[in-house]
Amino acid sequence: MQKTKAALWEFLQGLGKTFMLPVALLAFCGIMLGIGSSLSSEAVTDGLPFLKAEGFHLVFTWMANTGLVAFTFLPVLFAMAIPLGLAREDKGVAAFSGFVGFAAMNLAVNFYLTARGVDLEDEKAIEHYGIADVLGVQSIDTGLLGAVAVGIVVSLLHQRFRTQRMPDALAFFGGLRFVPIISALVLSVLGLLIPLVWPAFNGWITAVGRGIGHTGVFGPFFFGMGEVLLRPIGLHHILVAMFRFTDVGGSGAVCGDDVSGALNMFYAHLDCAGAPNAAVTDATHFLSQGKMAAYLGGLPGAALAMYHCANRRMRPEIKALLVSGVVACVVGGITEPLEFLFLFVAPWLYAVHAVLVGLGFLTAAVLGVFIGNTDGNVIDWLVFGVLQGSSTKWYLVPVIAAVWFAVYYFLFRWAIRRFDLRTPGRDQEPEQDAGDEEGPAPDAEKAPAREPVAGKYDAVAILDAIGGAANIRSLDNCITRLRMTVEDAELVDGARLKKLGAVGVIKLDGHTVQVVIGPQVQSVKDAIATMIPVG
Repeated sequence: MQKTKAALWEFLQGLGKTFMLPVALLAFCGIMLGIGSSLSSEAVTDGLPFLKAEGFHLVFTWMANTGLVAFTFLPVLFAMAIPLGLAREDKGVAAFSGFVGFAAMNLAVNFYLTARGVDLEDEKAIEHYGIADVLGVQSIDTGLLGAVAVGIVVSLLHQRFRTQRMPDALAFFGGLRFVPIISALVLSVLGLLIPLVWPAFNGWITAVGRGIGHTGVFGPFFFGMGEVLLRPIGLHHILVAMFRFTDVGGSGAVCGDDVSGALNMFYAHLDCAGAPNAAVTDATHFLSQGKMAAYLGGLPGAALAMYHCANRRMRPEIKALLVSGVVACVVGGITEPLEFLFLFVAPWLYAVHAVLVGLGFLTAAVLGVFIGNTDGNVIDWLVFGVLQGSSTKWYLVPVIAAVWFAVYYFLFRWAIRRFDLRTPGRDQEPEQDAGDEEGPAPDAEKAPAREPVAGKYDAVAILDAIGGAANIRSLDNCITRLRMTVEDAELVDGARLKKLGAVGVIKLDGHTVQVVIGPQVQSVKDAIATMIPVG
């Protein structure tokens, strides 16, 4: 039972992490689409006539078209990214098989509908089945859910058949070549089942979306709070993806096309440059605008409070840590480096932070702020707020952020002092080791030199604090943290890891561990991976 639970945790952690590759591309493409569409729109060019020049128009139109890459092909990107991220070896074959499986599934759906004599142009059939053009094939648009299913199935097939041996006569089709073959066969069979189950399943998802819609501004409130509460265990990616890319986040007609998912609807609105309807504005309540209160104001206020509450002699040492965390939050929309500074010393304060984030979503929705995309950082505010004109009510964001800054600052300053919380700079100064007082050990000159990675991080020491290479079963990373399955979580020295620069250590069970590093986590993971026999 315990092994099953650990395996489930590992799978869900890995699945959530695989979402980040297409989402990162989506965030970049969203910025390209936002800049290109706004600077080529009549509202902007009428005020800045020089932008009407043919050269500018071509450049901005090209940017907008480039931004459509992720939006147009999002499902197949997920179908490829999930097996790519879950595979530990031969990742290229896994990704290739993901595309093959996704194509095979949709071709099988088309075969079923055609064989049953379904008129693919009939409006009733289109509405009942959700028929749409998928990679040039008239199929059922299963969106993110279908892509995730394909990705999971392909990853399991890749794991099972990657070393498949075939009889001598068929040896050419064995090994890695067998993975896309079996993926095509299995997904083709599953594709025949989709028309039987999808209408009912899609109806349930739509009902959930409508139920959330009926909660009004409290829907975004619970969404924002839930995302923060799930972040420590790494499952927030799954919740966010459901709202961004499925009917749970809203659905409706955008410029003549039926679109589902909050982010999909927002990008569709940017592409057609029409006035947003109520469905689009309601969906955007789950996007960037709700995060900006905490990301641009609240967490920087908490950082300043932690700085002022630190011992004066320790302030110079923690300044770089806090400043880098604020920059990651405000510019990159990455909050873990700041959140994990107080999550472990005061979980109740983190819960209050989650409520305040939810209130930020609620406030933006009540005031009618209309700023989409994914990150909630200053770039989103500029590109999808300021550049899109006053209709986005971008000018309200600095006011809201200022209020949240004050609330966080005074709340954190009071809580830290009232409860003597051990936030950075308030710990007792570590005693000097006896070896340091007496000088270097006799064999110090013989010890191999350690090369830090990503600036301050010592990969050799971090690996040792994790318990050594023998303690690691699997190693991966997301945006800010190392994700590991270990032989024994008790061997992971959290206190030492923090001294080596880690922001926090999370032990989900006896085998699943996360080490929060920050934006440089990829460099740390790559360096550790060279010293252990796992991917």
